[in-house]
Amino acid sequence: MLFSTLDDSDNFFRRYAKQQGFGIVKAGGAHKLANGKTTNERCNCTWKCESGGKPDSRVRPTGRLLNEVSDKGVLMANRKTKKVGCPVMLHAKLTKEGEWQIRSVVLEHKNHELVPSIS
Repeated sequence: MLFSTLDDSDNFFRRYAKQQGFGIVKAGGAHKLANGKTTNERCNCTWKCESGGKPDSRVRPTGRLLNEVSDKGVLMANRKTKKVGCPVMLHAKLTKEGEWQIRSVVLEHKNHELVPSIS
């Protein structure tokens, strides 16, 4: 599948994700090099499900208020996380012709439920 701009590919995947009931985040990408220096123009981009990645495993004291200062520094309350290691992703790359081509895609959510009613 080809798109004329990065924004077109971004909008396409965001609309698809909303219809299916999950959120996405732009997880990474690279910029073009010109004369050995990085430019502002992207040459590839990766989007992932917002539930992708590892949950925050830092141990926090329970029952504390956010930003409470103690002798150990700033304490934070435990927070819920959406991160469950979901493998859903889409990777697009800029072709020599200047179009954005989808190179790889994983659309199977393995460890969380979708919520299509939010769309």
